[in-house]
Amino acid sequence: MNKVYFVLLMIISGWMFGVQSSINGALGKRIGVFESSFFSFLLGTVVLLFVVIFFGKGNFWTFTEVPKWQLIGGLLGVFIVTSTILAVPNIGVASAVFAIMLGQIMISIVIDHFGLFNVPVIPFDLLRLTGVVLMIAGLFLIFKGNLSS
Repeated sequence: MNKVYFVLLMIISGWMFGVQSSINGALGKRIGVFESSFFSFLLGTVVLLFVVIFFGKGNFWTFTEVPKWQLIGGLLGVFIVTSTILAVPNIGVASAVFAIMLGQIMISIVIDHFGLFNVPVIPFDLLRLTGVVLMIAGLFLIFKGNLSS
């Protein structure tokens, strides 16, 4: 598959994250932050159960054989979703999502540079630094725009 398709897939995923953040933020105001996180993960679990049953091609039960650090993704997801539910009603969707993206880029650059978690090493350079600095400026401008409205 052409790598451009993967970039497009991730752009669409980013759109879904923005929509999800808005929906979860609204739900959190109605039923509670932790209750909203719970419902979000419960519904996602039910959907994924059906996907695994009908379309899964892997070996689900080999999870007992993987390094334990590879199993904490769900815990990290709980933190991310719950943080988003807390932040969106207070700073808006754009600021919350942009801040998450900035955090993702920052840690991704560290992971790439050191080849952590068995990813290929991509050294830190001036272009990447410039990208992060521009994103910090962008976050500042988007957040500042929240304050003026």
